Amino acid sequence: MLSVFAGGWATSFTTIGCASVAEAYQGDFQAKMFAYISICRTLSPLLGPFLGGYILAFYEWKATFILVFVLVGVALLGM
Repeated sequence: MLSVFAGGWATSFTTIGCASVAEAYQGDFQAKMFAYISICRTLSPLLGPFLGGYILAFYEWKATFILVFVLVGVALLGM
């Protein structure tokens, strides 16, 4: 159940980010910001398994959950 909540939470950042850019910026700068968001959405599924495999090669599986916890904390501080 917690993973479903975490997945919903993670996707909300993309939705909120796109809505914020649409409201705050106009023209070429808005297009540039949407391009950055698209790059992040494209690279995340590619880098996630790579980073997870790298962590598992050197640490126990629990380290991946610690990393997620730290990244969520950083994201919440950014909000």
